[in-house]
Amino acid sequence: MYTGIVQGKESVLSLNKNNGFSTLIVSNHNHFFDDVTVGASVAVDGTCLTVTQFSGDRVSFDISDFTADTTTLKFLSIGDEVNIERSHQMNKENGGHSLYGHIEDTLTRTLSRK
Repeated sequence: MYTGIVQGKESVLSLNKNNGFSTLIVSNHNHFFDDVTVGASVAVDGTCLTVTQFSGDRVSFDISDFTADTTTLKFLSIGDEVNIERSHQMNKENGGHSLYGHIEDTLTRTLSRK
């Protein structure tokens, strides 16, 4: 479960395309991941991803091609900053926001003037 409140930003260190998925590596400069474990869920730019590897200064996520194609993650480049939100922990303050969900698509908004 997520609160929908971004906790901060980290930088994209690497983005490697593979067959059917990409591996995203982000920094841990702001120490959001100091207590993270492999298998943990983290919202990166609003998309729920699973930690696949962790070392003190970087964390890795695998992104399926479908997930990349249906989210803003497809636009990421090395050096970009991404919004980070760790999943909510029970008995911790959540700012009064409780959300649960997964992104399934992106939309383009067209504004018309009358």
